[in-house]
Amino acid sequence: MKYFKITLVIFTLSLTFSGCKKSTHKNKVETQTIKISTKTIAKDVNVQDVEKLIKTNPNLVILDVRPPKDFKAGHIPNATYLDWAKQDEFIATLDSISKETPIVVYCNSGHRSGLAKKLLIGKKYQYIYNLTVGMDGWKKAALPVEK
Repeated sequence: MKYFKITLVIFTLSLTFSGCKKSTHKNKVETQTIKISTKTIAKDVNVQDVEKLIKTNPNLVILDVRPPKDFKAGHIPNATYLDWAKQDEFIATLDSISKETPIVVYCNSGHRSGLAKKLLIGKKYQYIYNLTVGMDGWKKAALPVEK
């Protein structure tokens, strides 16, 4: 009878611990599924990366988030101007762009575009590229500028 009770206790404990282990595994799988379903790619890129993106993505949207006078003085060809300082307009214009459209964002040096990248991530855009050297780096690389 003593062995039966010990065996019963061991059996009960093994069921308890295996149940916990199974539950933990289930939670882990659910967490992985959430990560997999989030398809956001948000990268800091250099001018060579942006050149490649322009050549390989016909639907690419290039967002210039500098002050208006800087945009008028010269910008990356085919860039769309969005005034970072006017957040309501900025967000309203963003909302008209498909979440699946690849977006390059830049400013003069990378600060504002870094903030814009965070906003785009928060709004669930899937392909976000921040030109970290900004327009300053673009000009230093002697790449084309449109006025």
